[in-house]
Amino acid sequence: MKIRSINSSDIPAIHQAVEALWGSPVLVVHLEQFNCDELPGLAAFLEGDLAGFLHYEIKEDTCEILTLAALTEGQGIGSALISSIEKLAAVKQCNRLLVATTNDNVHAIKFYQHRGFQIREVFWGRINLARKIKPTIPMIGENGIPIQDEILLEKDLSSPKA
Repeated sequence: MKIRSINSSDIPAIHQAVEALWGSPVLVVHLEQFNCDELPGLAAFLEGDLAGFLHYEIKEDTCEILTLAALTEGQGIGSALISSIEKLAAVKQCNRLLVATTNDNVHAIKFYQHRGFQIREVFWGRINLARKIKPTIPMIGENGIPIQDEILLEKDLSSPKA
């Protein structure tokens, strides 16, 4: 697997994957709108084919993951992207890594907790507000769970690893 920064030639394939996954290249995180085509990110490749991607934003000492997608599950793509963003965040002198997901996404919550993230805050009803910005956000998500809340997870990067 090869992971590198997203470049302009990757954007069409990633754009297509983002639309297939989330309906639009526009994301709403913390009630803020982002266009995936304009965000910095990392792309993972297996045998030259796009296998996954991650978009992020850095503000001061914080790196926030805005998207993470493994196009094929069970091959360590998501874990490799998390490891790569942690290294990038360290180079950029970030002390913490954040990621938000929705309350229905129990798979993602488990995935992040297994990689050292902790639930930092739950924003009750935030997705209902996000629908005013992006009306295409579904009402029902994974496992028939109503999508209502934004869950923020955090990983402390400031302490040395044991």
